[in-house]
Amino acid sequence: MAKITKIKDNIITLSGKYKYKQNDTYKLSDKAFGIVLSAKVDNAKLLIVGDPSSVKINDIAKKVNDDNEVEVYSKHFGSIITPFGDIIHSSRVKKDKGKFLGSSKRIKKAPKIIDRDKLSDPLETGILAIDTMIPIGLGQRELIIGDRSTGKSSIALNTIINQKNKKIKTIYVSIGQKRNSIISLYNHLKNHKALKNTIIIFANSNSSSEQFLAPSIGMSMAETLAYKGKDVLIIIDDLTKHANVYREISLSIGRNPGREVYPTDIFFQHSSLLERSGKFKSKYKGGSITALPIVETVQGDIASIIPSNIISITDGQIFTNEEKFNKGHFPAIDIQLSVSRTGGSVQSKDIKEISKDLKSEHAMLSEIKKFADLSIEISDSLMKKIKKWEGLNNILIQHGYEGYSKEMMIILIRMYKTGVINEIKRWNSFSTIFKNFTNSDRAAKLLVKRINDNSISLEKLDHQIKIIYKPLLNAHKGIFGGMITEKRYLSLKEAKNG
Repeated sequence: MAKITKIKDNIITLSGKYKYKQNDTYKLSDKAFGIVLSAKVDNAKLLIVGDPSSVKINDIAKKVNDDNEVEVYSKHFGSIITPFGDIIHSSRVKKDKGKFLGSSKRIKKAPKIIDRDKLSDPLETGILAIDTMIPIGLGQRELIIGDRSTGKSSIALNTIINQKNKKIKTIYVSIGQKRNSIISLYNHLKNHKALKNTIIIFANSNSSSEQFLAPSIGMSMAETLAYKGKDVLIIIDDLTKHANVYREISLSIGRNPGREVYPTDIFFQHSSLLERSGKFKSKYKGGSITALPIVETVQGDIASIIPSNIISITDGQIFTNEEKFNKGHFPAIDIQLSVSRTGGSVQSKDIKEISKDLKSEHAMLSEIKKFADLSIEISDSLMKKIKKWEGLNNILIQHGYEGYSKEMMIILIRMYKTGVINEIKRWNSFSTIFKNFTNSDRAAKLLVKRINDNSISLEKLDHQIKIIYKPLLNAHKGIFGGMITEKRYLSLKEAKNG
């Protein structure tokens, strides 16, 4: 028999000889249960989940067997839910949970290497810098890392929106964010018609138990879907907050602090979580879980314990740069510090071919630009390379939440390769205009179809781009003609694009 003998800071102590086991669940009252964090022969410390005021000293705690099961229902999609599956906000009229889709244990061993498949298919984010130079594959673990307010969550949001017409299911785990931030995210997804295949898990900043449990609950939901043959994208925003909550809990139960006062098992917590993602073989019906954990740095310090730990766990990282962000370069991705360890093996054939050597070219031109900034006199040959750097830098600036299609990326890269965009100065507005023009102009839509059908040679493609997009490029420089009037240009500029 286990009796509650102490309650402090949402932590209870159970006393009495019993077979206590890590992560076991005990019913503490009608409104609360506890999860074992530390177990000894004659006592255990548990985290209270639920209403702490309903738990009383000397009450008897009863072990339960099914509370570690995480269930998924059809109406979780398109809704904001608590980590325990209760619908907070939904696009649906009725807030019942709908059809039961399956369940999985919250704590579970990751599939063995022999049960995993090679990554070969792309997760298309719609962000040119990522899809061409830092490609992410279905089943990959790619860290998004950077200082506060540098656009990390925006990259994740763009990626979710880009899956709206695909069969990929998305789970967004929000840890400790403000409620109005989550409502804003929900509305962005709703406005871009990307809620249908998305579950938003909201772990309240006032609840340490919700923040601690949310990542593993989100991963369990992802497993339920992936093991039925689905491709799942899970975004954990962010693991820094999760680590901080786990540190507070660990100090409360008397664990010895390690580096930066984090408990010594913080690496195990995050590695055992992220290793559950991957691309799985037929034993798991060929499904996949792509994980995009987010981590916040302070003044770009990637050597601190949480960033360095998660970098070593994941298959690459996307760095966001504060200097770029402050200059209005969106997304503010530091291309040279970002890497994907899957490389071109997960890119589609046409994107792989068109973006070949683009990252190394970016590195070379960036070094030349740094040198040129220090020079007093600039030669004609150096000026040409600076113009080329500006052209490449320009196509990486991308506004709005609607991403580029694969065909748009090919057009933009060929614009850069042939030099037709090197003179553009106001690229912040051009990315929106380019998307709206390509989606509405008859000739541009026909070109997109020919690229998609692979029925146009590179030479003809370059020629068509120069003809179709010349009026648009001229209009962006203030030169208007019969094909693009000022009124038409302004309508493209002001078209709703997120």
